[in-house]
Amino acid sequence: MDETILTRRRALTILALGVGAAAFGASRASADFEWRGEAMGAQVRLLFAGEGNVAPQIAVEAILEEIERLERIFSLQRETSELSILNRQGRLDAPSPDLVAVLNLCARAHRATGGLFDPTVQPLWSLYVDWYSSDLDRTPPDGPAFAEARERVGFEHVAFDPGGISLRAGTSMTLNGVAQGYVTDRGADLLKRFGFSRVLVDLGEMRALGRPAKGLWKIDLPEGGGSIGLHGGSLATSAGSGTVFARNGDHHLFDPRTGRPARSWRWLTVHAGSAMVADALSTGLYIASRAEIAPMIRAFPGVSVWAADHDGRVFRSAAQGEFGAPLEAG
Repeated sequence: MDETILTRRRALTILALGVGAAAFGASRASADFEWRGEAMGAQVRLLFAGEGNVAPQIAVEAILEEIERLERIFSLQRETSELSILNRQGRLDAPSPDLVAVLNLCARAHRATGGLFDPTVQPLWSLYVDWYSSDLDRTPPDGPAFAEARERVGFEHVAFDPGGISLRAGTSMTLNGVAQGYVTDRGADLLKRFGFSRVLVDLGEMRALGRPAKGLWKIDLPEGGGSIGLHGGSLATSAGSGTVFARNGDHHLFDPRTGRPARSWRWLTVHAGSAMVADALSTGLYIASRAEIAPMIRAFPGVSVWAADHDGRVFRSAAQGEFGAPLEAG
């Protein structure tokens, strides 16, 4: 592109850390510090508010090694990743247990959202990127190329089990709507194994292990939508503004029913016990209408949802899986 409005930005921010910063190098486990780094093409961080059984640097290095291992499975940017090989060849024998686990969650989220969560929208992503590559003011894609891309979308075109994965000819997948959550969960699991019980894990999505000794992890919702006091579980946010293809606002979160970018919400945030579940649901529910969300979240007990419409009104899920009237942010 001569000019780009493709952007990547974090939708959730931490308002008050409640912990100070400290350098690595202590001979024993240290408490109350923040580590920042870069992984998966984004800024990541770990906020420690308590000690573990090892020095935090050891835990961080283990997490970075795990991220590298998982990128060799899920990355679309690496030609040798399992996902890239699958998309290119249409079949992958003996997939890693990690890939099978993620596809199992994809199937569950696909069913719960009535097909709105669908990792096979990659042909639409490729079409939209190419369509607007030379003209950011172009009218939305249409015609035979658009129809062909839509024909390639459908999770029913994916068959998988521990022995292998196969795609129908022309189908390809992106796991961007779930893999960051899986990476976040794996990082949290490693920290628990090392004895840490008070950490905010921010590896693409957020997951809280416990809380600081005083207060909660305070997380700022997007665009002035209020804040959440987090003391466990995970948060994931989806927003069309995260990756915009053109000046008309066409973005990366596609409605599989129409092949067009979803327009119901400005942003949508999900709280769930697992970052992978929160990630997948935030992607699928962002596409849903207000009326569609209520029955979908009933399939996931304990899940909470916040969403802002295009008038700036913030909605929140209520008890029994209802999605109520707009609430005052806070």
